Amino acid sequence: VTAPAAPAQGCLLLKSSPPGAIVAINGRSIGLVVGSKPKEKKLDPGLVKVGMGLGVEVVASVEVSLGSGERVLVSCSVAGAHPSFTARKQSGTCGD
Repeated sequence: VTAPAAPAQGCLLLKSSPPGAIVAINGRSIGLVVGSKPKEKKLDPGLVKVGMGLGVEVVASVEVSLGSGERVLVSCSVAGAHPSFTARKQSGTCGD
């Protein structure tokens, strides 16, 4: 008897405006700084809380549903008094 295969990871494509945002995943800084060109982060499928901010403080966060093998572009505008996020599913697979 073989164990069921683990679900395929999904990918977050992370970007910020202005460039230089720090990223936190599920409340933990991941040591990633993003800019206008998306950076990929592979994660297990499920509900993921993505936070971003300039400097050392996360100023905004959003929950993203990440499916097995999915790619989701998460963009954050971290400037000004009202940071905002968008999250959109993308075609293709991780590494594209």
